[in-house]
Amino acid sequence: MNFRQLRYVQALAEEGSFLAAAQRCEVSQPALSSGIARLEASLGQRIFERTTRSVALTDYGKIILPSIIDAINAVERMRDLAVPSVPRAQLKVRERRAFPRQITAAELGKNRVR
Repeated sequence: MNFRQLRYVQALAEEGSFLAAAQRCEVSQPALSSGIARLEASLGQRIFERTTRSVALTDYGKIILPSIIDAINAVERMRDLAVPSVPRAQLKVRERRAFPRQITAAELGKNRVR
């Protein structure tokens, strides 16, 4: 079981379509489908009932979906807490001359006031 598989389950449950869920997760439809199938195999339970025209949560899927969403939210909160706040730089222009057509980021950085 991995975080990506949990995201796939959430996306499929919310989108109701393998194609839409794959697009939302920015993966191919076969990658999403196989990720969910591997998760189902590791759990020993089917999460989704699939037909040629529809996909729906099984009873087991309905039971575990809230836990999956809680786990995803917990991981996202941990990631948010791990990212240090980035100090914002302030750029002050001290000359009234017009800028040249192209200014590199390195040149702008030289004039940064801390």
